[in-house]
Amino acid sequence: MVAIREIELYGSKIHLVVVFTVEEKGVKIITVYPCRKIEREIASKEGKRWLRLK
Repeated sequence: MVAIREIELYGSKIHLVVVFTVEEKGVKIITVYPCRKIEREIASKEGKRWLRLK
């Protein structure tokens, strides 16, 4: 699963992308990375590797 949230970092707003899985014992974080151009990131992955749930 992928979660995206806008955050402020050093005075600039960026998006933080968190890739994770839900397991019996809790949540396992796979990777976390910042992304300035989130619309381009989503467009390049949605329908190929990412599936919108909500």
